Amino acid sequence: MRRGVLVCILVLGLFSLGVEYGKTGEGSQDVPIVSKEKARAWMDSEGTVILDVRPKDQWEYSQYKIQGAEYQDPQKIDQWADSYSKDARLVLYCA
Repeated sequence: MRRGVLVCILVLGLFSLGVEYGKTGEGSQDVPIVSKEKARAWMDSEGTVILDVRPKDQWEYSQYKIQGAEYQDPQKIDQWADSYSKDARLVLYCA
């Protein structure tokens, strides 16, 4: 994991219990996938940053966005990944 940051992929509505693990793509490492309930609890925790990493066109035209989430372009992860504290819990979602 990059710089010891806990990176989670939030898939709303698909996982209802606990933490599961899955592949995010070809050549990727296993990353935790959290339930929407756990992610919701984390949203109120200090040090948690919710990141919307959908493609920009999907993000711009979507009427569904998590309040307080920050948009980050997934194609530019190398430009923004180091801007967050090593101690931050980053919750990424793309749904």
